[in-house]
Amino acid sequence: MAEALSPEEQIMALRRELAERDAIIAAREAELAEVAIVKAKLTAALLEIEQIKMQLATLRRQRYGRSSEKLDNDIAQLEMRLEDCEEDVGEHLAARPELDRHSAPRPRGKSGRKPLPPHLPREVVVHEPEILCNCGNRDPARLARLGELITEVLEKIPARLKVIRHVRPKYAYQALYRGHGKNSPRITHVACMAHARRKLFEVFETTKSPIAEEALRRIQEFYAIEADIKGRTADQRWMQRQTRSKPLLDAYHVWAIAQRRRLSGKTPLGKALQYGLSRWDALTRYIDDGRLSIDNNLAERLLRGIAVTRKNFLFLGSDSGGDRAAILYTVIETAKLTGLDPEAYLASVLDRLARGHPNNRLEELLPWNFTPSLALAA
Repeated sequence: MAEALSPEEQIMALRRELAERDAIIAAREAELAEVAIVKAKLTAALLEIEQIKMQLATLRRQRYGRSSEKLDNDIAQLEMRLEDCEEDVGEHLAARPELDRHSAPRPRGKSGRKPLPPHLPREVVVHEPEILCNCGNRDPARLARLGELITEVLEKIPARLKVIRHVRPKYAYQALYRGHGKNSPRITHVACMAHARRKLFEVFETTKSPIAEEALRRIQEFYAIEADIKGRTADQRWMQRQTRSKPLLDAYHVWAIAQRRRLSGKTPLGKALQYGLSRWDALTRYIDDGRLSIDNNLAERLLRGIAVTRKNFLFLGSDSGGDRAAILYTVIETAKLTGLDPEAYLASVLDRLARGHPNNRLEELLPWNFTPSLALAA
């Protein structure tokens, strides 16, 4: 038999158990507190997303049918803020998947579906069975038809419309561009003026600060010059920026430094001004090269389709899944560049492959070789 514990030893054992239990309770409370904080941030981000969407809808209705540079700028700023909020939501859900109400398993309903509406046009495809008989006679005339199995599949056919594309090329940097030195290539940093403006825009929206308003007015003068020289050659853009933009940028720099010295670096306005001042050389590098753009809004707009589904990409499953997603986006964007409807193009290609398109003629299905006749033939 085990030796009985003395009263002192029993007390020590109980104290250890209580300490262990307290530690478990404290860890659980800390975890619950962390979940509560993440949930609060997630709720705030989702509410802000809805508010921004409502503001965007209002601004777009106001812009409809007329041109307003201020409305365009406000819309661009709100769209960038919306992307930031959506990215925050994706990060919170990646850290705490249990907070995603859409990730919970849903009960399955009864199998089966209602018949497809009778008013939809029907295309009948008859799949004749292969006749196999030991007698060797494969004449279908000698067979009696017992019935048929009918399966209806709903297929969406994208509208085929003619679009005349008026192309006015824009040339924008991709955050970094390659310069050519005497000895070896070098990488030069080019910053985005729209991001610097957005910091000030957010401060003005919440505080109505006259300093932030003045900064936005001055920055708008830079953009007015860019709108005026849009479409000109790189040399012409460089000349106009040197004679018109550079004096305004220099004056803004002096003014911003003076305002920054009056403010605490911990205030939102102080941080917004410091964001631009700490990147000043990179922000103003566009005036020394006519090939560069004042911001990278064009590149961000082209990437918006990927950013919208950012949350899905957190769970591709593997590196190979990411590779396949990259291939798919490459095909879709290439189809767009060649003037094709990506949905109609992919539907036609998949259909032709399913019907046995030869592997040695796959180049016929590439976007730049694709013609409407291929879609019709499919």
